[in-house]
Amino acid sequence: MTDTLKILKEQLEGLCDQHGDKVLTALKTVCYEKAIHVVQAWQDEDLAKQWEKAGKQFSEIQFPYKEISDRKYSVNKSLLKRLT
Repeated sequence: MTDTLKILKEQLEGLCDQHGDKVLTALKTVCYEKAIHVVQAWQDEDLAKQWEKAGKQFSEIQFPYKEISDRKYSVNKSLLKRLT
């Protein structure tokens, strides 16, 4: 893993810890806005479709943590199965 990727991963993890599923919503929005920009600025419909597909995939993700009474978090087991 490159240093840049490691830093980005740690920053994203921190954002997820602070803001939960709002991070997924923001990423989805970025993907859809990139799709629009790519079509308008570069007329690259294939790349725009890839950004749109990424946005749809973020829409389908359920945030893997849910708060429980003692303020700890538990992993959504169905998501864990899909990721492994």
